[in-house]
Amino acid sequence: MQVKYCRDVDRVFFGKAPKLRILAEAYGQHTAESWLTIQLNDLSEFAGCKGKLSKRQYEELAKMILETYPHYNLAE
Repeated sequence: MQVKYCRDVDRVFFGKAPKLRILAEAYGQHTAESWLTIQLNDLSEFAGCKGKLSKRQYEELAKMILETYPHYNLAE
């Protein structure tokens, strides 16, 4: 669904996708971090960097993103 949603730039930035903060509040911090980890892994594979980061590095990066950018929505 990533490709479909990202084709519409207005939907990405001005749509009604929930914010990372809301995801964490509704389903827990771990769920939000897991979701981000999956997205980061997909990005890594797409960029041809598969296997460059360890599982722990993905998890730490997801925590940093959630802490620093809780206002980002899931489409961003």
